[in-house]
Formats: sequence, C-alpha cells, structure tokens
Amino acid sequence: METDLRRGGEFRMRMEHKDGRDGFDHSGIYGGILPTESTECIGRDGRRSRVEFKAMDARTLIRERFQPDPEIDLGMQQNFTDAVLLRFKAFVEAN
Repeated sequence: METDLRRGGEFRMRMEHKDGRDGFDHSGIYGGILPTESTECIGRDGRRSRVEFKAMDARTLIRERFQPDPEIDLGMQQNFTDAVLLRFKAFVEAN
C-alpha cells in the first residue's frame, strides 16, 4: 500500500483474500481532507468515496459512502466494505 494523504495525493493498494485466491488493485487521488473528520477520494475508474470519522465518547464511528461498481453485485460490495472496516477496527483495538 502506498498513500500520500493530502489533497491531490495518490493512493495505491492491493486488496485480496487472506489466502490470496482473489484480489484487485485500487488506486486514485485524494480530494477533500478534513483531519479527524473525513477523507474523500476519486478512484482511477472515476467513482467517488468518502470516509467519515465521528467521535462518540471514547469510541469512533467510521462510515464509508461510495459509488458502487455497476458491474459487481451491490450486496457483495457492501459485504466487502463491511469486512474491511471490521478488520480495521480489530487492528486498531489490538494496537
């Protein structure tokens, strides 16, 4: 994974199953960034996404909104996004 977290900065990442049987590359450019609040990006395919962070007492709510890929089942995309966020949660809580 490579990321330049600033407006106009690029990101590149490889997303795949733990066993490596399936995956894809995802890259794009960061748009608006509000530290501790949200990030926006535009993928190489032109689809936009936004990740929001909201403080809630000693916890943080993370919400991702994205333009779905019209060629992939929406439920599959939602399940994938949920799994990524849950793994991120586990990583943060363990560290």
